[in-house]
Order: sequence, then C-alpha cells, then structure tokens
Amino acid sequence: MAELAPSLVGSWRLVSYEVRPADGSGSATRPFGDAPIGLFIFDPDGNYSVQLHNPGESGSRVASWGSYEVDEHEVMFILEPITGPSGLTPGEKTTRRVTLNGDGTATFRPPVNVVDGTEMQGYITWRKVSGSPLS
Repeated sequence: MAELAPSLVGSWRLVSYEVRPADGSGSATRPFGDAPIGLFIFDPDGNYSVQLHNPGESGSRVASWGSYEVDEHEVMFILEPITGPSGLTPGEKTTRRVTLNGDGTATFRPPVNVVDGTEMQGYITWRKVSGSPLS
C-alpha cells in the first residue's frame, strides 16, 4: 500500500459528496447536489486549501484553509483550519479517513455526525488532477 502523505500532495477535483446512515441503512443524500464542484489542494509543506460548491444553489459554498498532518497508521489526515465554515472553529482539528480507490480517486470520510438521532457518515470522493499519481 502506498504511503498516504506523498499520495495526497497535489490538486484534487470533487467527484461526489454523499452522506449515508453510518449503519448502512437508508439512502444517501447529496448536500452539494448531484453535480458538485470543488478543489482540494495539499502542498508538500503541510498546507491545504479546500472549496466545495453546489452550482445549482446560490450561496451553497464551503471553503477552508490551514495546515494538515498525516497519520499513516490510521490512514487519515488531520486538518487544522485557520479559517473555515461555521461549525469548524479555527484551530480546532478535524480528521478525514482516506481510502485510495485504485482508479485515480480517493474517498475522504469525515467523523460521523449525529443528525436527528441517526449517525451519518460522509463520503467525499476526489480525483487527483496534479501532483504525483496515486499508487
């Protein structure tokens, strides 16, 4: 398996963003619509910038930038935003577990979130567009 840190460095375009019940029941929702757009950039010095947008809905945008570190053992990265969306306090760390899908894409999973008493898991899939290719 490839090391995560060098695999992340570069630019990624958003493919899909789905949220499903963590237990696998129920159907997926798409908080940024059926055709979301976005860009996630990781530089080799531990800085990141991410933007997500629902082009079908005015004002439906999220952006954040700051620093990141990689936990190779847990196959995840930890973001420490300098600025970000509401609900994410600057300086408050958050994680994304990573699955390298083997087709030039990777799926990032944020922490499970409880919505109306149901644990929900996000699945954010990105396609690598610059930087070292994924192994």
